[in-house]
Amino acid sequence: MLKPSRPIRLSLTVAVCRRIYRFYRRKILSRIFNIEVYAPRMRYEEVEIIENLLKCLKPKNILEWGSGYSTLHFPEFISKDAKWRTLEHAKEWFAKINAMNKNNNVSIFLVEPNQLPFSGDGTYSDFKDYIDFSSNLPRADLIIIDGRARKDCLVKAHEILAENGVVVLHDAQRQYYHESFSIYKYQMMLSDYDFKDKMLWIGSKSLDLNKIIDIRNFKQLWGIYRKLGAIEKFKRNIFFRSSIRGNNWTNFRND
Repeated sequence: MLKPSRPIRLSLTVAVCRRIYRFYRRKILSRIFNIEVYAPRMRYEEVEIIENLLKCLKPKNILEWGSGYSTLHFPEFISKDAKWRTLEHAKEWFAKINAMNKNNNVSIFLVEPNQLPFSGDGTYSDFKDYIDFSSNLPRADLIIIDGRARKDCLVKAHEILAENGVVVLHDAQRQYYHESFSIYKYQMMLSDYDFKDKMLWIGSKSLDLNKIIDIRNFKQLWGIYRKLGAIEKFKRNIFFRSSIRGNNWTNFRND
């Protein structure tokens, strides 16, 4: 049985410095050295929560529905004897991420839809093999749902989740996912005041989430991040206006 550690309380100073470092590191490597740094397509706060969960849970078996740059990033935080397994439905995207993956602990499986075309997020009948493929894998200590048919993946996740395991749903603000939440005894929905349209849901059958997530600590951090974001936005606006004032627009006239 999984034995999580106590919540990892992040030092406000260290966390802020790390965020600033990551932010400018990407910009410098990309713009100056033409080196692309692939980060999960999530808000920084969401990435930080999942990194924290990986450190606290120390999962041995991780299942991810929906591959992406998260498949390349998050396995950096698992132990050498842990296994990260990802299910992907799109053939071209699978080929891209699979080619980029250099981590031997990560396995990506292509499981194409049962029915094409499908509408919206897809249904169980559209993605039956994609959903049920997980039954062939070891019970998961951590499940990240960020692919298709998420409502049905939530139901399947409840079935294959290990004791004290945790499920994470990205983009949980979509109302039609919520009817599957009730099967989980413990759950929490995380969002920031400035991004009510972006939510991260976390659930478990048997583990009190307050024992592994220090919500008060994260709220303090998010408050600081909001202020940093406002400063960065202000700097960009000043730079943009200065650039406009500095341009000689008469050069574009056709005299």
